[in-house]
Amino acid sequence: MSDSHAEVQPPAKKRRAANFSEEELMILIEEVAERKAVLLGPLTSVVTNKGKELAWKAVAEVINSVGVVQRNVSDIKKKWFKVKSEVKCKAAKEKIERSKTGGGVAEPTVWKPTEEAMLTLIESEAIEGFSSLESGTINPDRPQPSTSAVYRQSTGTLVTPVEHISPQPQSNEPQPSTSSKL
Repeated sequence: MSDSHAEVQPPAKKRRAANFSEEELMILIEEVAERKAVLLGPLTSVVTNKGKELAWKAVAEVINSVGVVQRNVSDIKKKWFKVKSEVKCKAAKEKIERSKTGGGVAEPTVWKPTEEAMLTLIESEAIEGFSSLESGTINPDRPQPSTSAVYRQSTGTLVTPVEHISPQPQSNEPQPSTSSKL
């Protein structure tokens, strides 16, 4: 009777893989930077899903050539997006701390080399936003869109609505007619 009832063993728990080393992370960032247009760019007639898969496989091969743990493409992609998200959050928190008023000087953020490398790879608008619009400063060399001011190309200055509506100084030169001929 005991022969027919074999003891059922619970399935073995899946062991998690070892953490990525700093060397593996740096290689991941460098390899993605080399293939940024394919891996992170939009799908086009040149960049296809198949091309993206092949590029991620190439990244995995390079990482696996130096790492102790063999990692699959899925694990590498997850790590990429996780590190990217963490760096963006850390940079956003740093920006918030810098812009706080009162309370003295903010503590400087300590960045690991891999985080610094990721930060340089991420586009600045994704982290900093459009600071000139937030702070109200306008660079006359680069006109900003605005509903309350008009940029005058000839002088390179912004004109407030009142200045824009007020008549321009009269000159002795004849003005072109704005009425259309019928």
